[in-house]
Amino acid sequence: MSKKEFWLRLILYILFGGLIPFIFLVWRFNLFGKVSSISIGGWGIVAIIFIAIFFAKLFKAVREGLPYSIWTQILDGIVKVIIPLVAVAISVYLFKDLMMQIFQFLMVVIICELIAIPVNPIPKWANSNKIEQENNSTKKLLESLGIIKKEEEKK
Repeated sequence: MSKKEFWLRLILYILFGGLIPFIFLVWRFNLFGKVSSISIGGWGIVAIIFIAIFFAKLFKAVREGLPYSIWTQILDGIVKVIIPLVAVAISVYLFKDLMMQIFQFLMVVIICELIAIPVNPIPKWANSNKIEQENNSTKKLLESLGIIKKEEEKK
C-alpha cells in the first residue's frame, strides 16, 4: 500500500468511523447549542463515550503493529476490557428513557461502520510491519548462523 493510499484510507476511516456519527449526534440532539452556562447533558456524554471508543479502537489497531512489552499488554487490556465496561455502565444508566434516539444513532453508526471497515488501512499496515519485522529477524538469524552473507560482506 502506498503512503498516499494509506493516508487517504485513514482519512476516510476517521471520517466514516468517527466524525460522521459524532456530527449526527451533535446535529440530532443540538449538543453544543447556546446555553447560559456550560453543561453536558446525557447526549454530550454519549458523544464523549463514542469518541473515546473510536480512539480506543484506533489505538488498539496501532498497538497491533507494536512489539510486545508489558506496556502494550496494559494498553491492550485497557482498550479491550476497561473502556468497554465503563462505556456500558454509563450508557445503561443514562439510556433508560431514550430508546428511540439510541436506535436512530445506532442505525447511523451501523451505516457509517459498513463504509469505515473496508477502508480502514491500519490492519494492513500492522500486518505489513509485522511481516517486515519478522523478515528482518529471520534475516539477522540466518546471517548470524552464517547461512546467508551479511549486507556489509556483499559489498
